[in-house]
Amino acid sequence: MDRLIFNLLSVIYALQTARVIYTLARRWTAFWDPVFTPADWRLAQELGVFVFIPVGVFFHEVGHWLAARQAGLMNLEFHYRLFWGYVAYTGAVSPTLNWWIALAGNVVSVLFGFILALWGYYGRTLPIPARYTLLYAGQVQTIYALIGYPLLSFAGFQGDWVTIYAFDRTPVLSTAALIAHLALLFGSVLWWRSRVSPTTS
Repeated sequence: MDRLIFNLLSVIYALQTARVIYTLARRWTAFWDPVFTPADWRLAQELGVFVFIPVGVFFHEVGHWLAARQAGLMNLEFHYRLFWGYVAYTGAVSPTLNWWIALAGNVVSVLFGFILALWGYYGRTLPIPARYTLLYAGQVQTIYALIGYPLLSFAGFQGDWVTIYAFDRTPVLSTAALIAHLALLFGSVLWWRSRVSPTTS
């Protein structure tokens, strides 16, 4: 049932992605001119969500796939639906290995968000629309990776974070993940609050 719901949502999001790309193509010159208007700001935000999130989901699943492959698991299957996906495999999986495979995709998601944000902030030679799009995409990606997906995992969708925080099976690793998770959240909030918009830097 969850897969059916997520597939339907992916179709809806894919249509939105097509709309955003069409809007960018239609407003290409106006979007990249030196004047960053409210319409450009809204389009940059939509690009950050509907174009970069699917890329982030792809990298997330690649992280799972690489961890499972490195562990020597058999019959690896890579499933990608733009806005969700999963990796299936067979083989003997210990709680520790299951924890690592679940964590790997999320480590990639967080790194992807940080890379986008840092690229947008420090890419001084980039046009303002590109910098703002990257910054916004990085912020959305990081918030989803550190807050949104963990909440969804425990809201009945059985996401990775149920495995990462399986304290009964991997108490030391889950505790270490919790400490790192809280540190990343705290550090991210401090970083975002200390930075200025690229439109003013």
